[in-house]
Amino acid sequence: MSKGGAVAYLGLRVIEASLGVLAVTGLLVLLSPESAAIGLAIHKWAFLMVLIVFSVSTFVLYPFLFFYRLVPVFLSVWGFFGGMMLLLSCMLILFGWTVSGSAIDTLLSLPIWINEMVLALWLLLRGVKQQSFDHDLAVADE
Repeated sequence: MSKGGAVAYLGLRVIEASLGVLAVTGLLVLLSPESAAIGLAIHKWAFLMVLIVFSVSTFVLYPFLFFYRLVPVFLSVWGFFGGMMLLLSCMLILFGWTVSGSAIDTLLSLPIWINEMVLALWLLLRGVKQQSFDHDLAVADE
């Protein structure tokens, strides 16, 4: 993966975090009865945008993990397709074909959420393959 890909992934994660802050801010507005409807609308919109940006970021992360074989191939492929399913779920919600928390939403979202937990455990317990980094450093030194 190029430096541009790494910057793109970082940028997507920063956008995701910023939208997450906006989603939480929308909940804080719920403390005031007169602005509860606006706060809830902001929260719902921002949270959906967080999920959309997250799913798009999977299209950067998982090909990187696959290309450099940093984790087992099945985790990379699973994450990539899980991200596609999450994006589909978000689009269905965005266009009003289903609602957040419905059975369809849950079924489409579940693969990436399970993958994220398995990937986290894998990285904590096994780490990444060191030879991938050694090869890249050798190429960079040439």
